Amino acid sequence: MYKYDFFSYGIIINYLLSSSGCIRVFIKAF
Repeated sequence: MYKYDFFSYGIIINYLLSSSGCIRVFIKAF
């Protein structure tokens, strides 16, 4: 269950990265 949630979370992050560049700046800053 935990692994599945983590996998889904990774897909969501990947989608956001493809969707907008604001997330990239946030990750770089973080």
